[in-house]
Amino acid sequence: MINRRNFLLASLASVMMPGAVTAGMRTDRMLSWADFQVGMKQLASAYANRSISQTDVAARGVRLLQQVDIAGSEFIAAVNASYESGNPYWLWQRLARESSINGGLLTIEQNHDVPLHDHPGATGMVRILSGEVEVWQFDRSAEVGKTDGWAMLERVTHRVMRPGDIAMLSPDRGNIHALRARTRECSMLDYFIPPYGRSERTWYQPMDNAWREELRISCRPVAENDFYMS
Repeated sequence: MINRRNFLLASLASVMMPGAVTAGMRTDRMLSWADFQVGMKQLASAYANRSISQTDVAARGVRLLQQVDIAGSEFIAAVNASYESGNPYWLWQRLARESSINGGLLTIEQNHDVPLHDHPGATGMVRILSGEVEVWQFDRSAEVGKTDGWAMLERVTHRVMRPGDIAMLSPDRGNIHALRARTRECSMLDYFIPPYGRSERTWYQPMDNAWREELRISCRPVAENDFYMS
């Protein structure tokens, strides 16, 4: 069995050599893990107090993710001390969990696709740390089956993300998404402000097996509890 922490830390060492510059990040303005946490908590608090917009949360949150020093000893110690949980699709290593913020490391293995799902009400920000992942993001169209319960989704983006790349989702843009690892494993730093209610999450089962190539797809929405029981 793969020791996920050792695999992740070895992967980070290979992509974050001293002096390296990843996409969108300047090494002369790196943040320590402690400073990153303070920045994220301040951002979450500002959003909870309605003193900052969702757009600003995404922009500032992504900036913090770009700057955090993932090769530093503080971050490595946090990974080693993280709480692990998961399901058939991914491993979650929690690094932050409060009423206004949820963050951690998400790791998915090759051939373990993460199906289409949403994070209701949440602004999500991600930075790829190791490996490569293919990402599809969709919005739910107003076109919803009135009798059969099917929903129409419209694709927002489809891309391959590599170490240093960042992405975001908002409550009303690109919130429905699916992931596929293109390498043995792919790990990413993933933060949500505010946290979404997991029991409120919806999964989307496409009608067509070739949905990954389509711009508009029909799906059957399935509630969280019903999805895992199916």
